[in-house]
Amino acid sequence: MSPCPLCGCTEVYVADTDGGGKTVACPSCGMSGPESVDGDAKEAKNAWEFLHGKMCRKCSRHLLRRIKELKAEIAELKEKMNGSNST
Repeated sequence: MSPCPLCGCTEVYVADTDGGGKTVACPSCGMSGPESVDGDAKEAKNAWEFLHGKMCRKCSRHLLRRIKELKAEIAELKEKMNGSNST
């Protein structure tokens, strides 16, 4: 299967859904693809591939850049919070 179109993780897997279907999920960012309502793993994989093909490289690069920025902001905020908690 193709890697996650949001974060690039290659460890995506087919997961059961609460509704009895299947979906492809990313363990890294939590993204999941369209649900196969009848529990067909092949249908879930095909939907994931379709979803993956719809995100252009420019969008993907933009999202990855923004995710990195947000992770840096989170780390900075955590550092500030830890510094203020130690005083």
